[in-house]
Amino acid sequence: CQINDWDIHLKSITFAYNTGQHATTKLSPYQLQFGRTPTLPPHIPKRSYEFSKPNDYFHYFKQTLNIYYQHAIMNIKQQQKNYKKYFDHNRPDIHYSIDDIVLKRISINRSKLAAIYSNSMKVIKESHPAYLIQDLDDQRIYQVHVSQLRSINCDGFQL
Repeated sequence: CQINDWDIHLKSITFAYNTGQHATTKLSPYQLQFGRTPTLPPHIPKRSYEFSKPNDYFHYFKQTLNIYYQHAIMNIKQQQKNYKKYFDHNRPDIHYSIDDIVLKRISINRSKLAAIYSNSMKVIKESHPAYLIQDLDDQRIYQVHVSQLRSINCDGFQL
């Protein structure tokens, strides 16, 4: 016997999601949509608002939303920098120069004992993280990401 009452809890979960502060924006979706903090059931709602003209509220609302949006954008960019710093911590930043000899990862479906990398290729154009490489055998040109390349130690090797 399996209990299937998820729909009973859906409104509460949606409310919690929309009124809770998100880690990236440091704001709730409610604040970003309505330009104010949510009025929760234990809070006493404000009974009246005073504006000198009827359309003053619209200008106030636009200014408030703009402040929230700018704050959210700033927080998102900061979080992106933090995530990048964390994930790039132990990742090597490999750069290749023109005329470097490299191997390209074979990206087609291959069997278990097939080669992982292609024959040697030469870097002909650098636009990090993308590179144009040329096969030394058949002169075909490929555009590949740096993650698909491996360097070859060519000391004492003549092509």
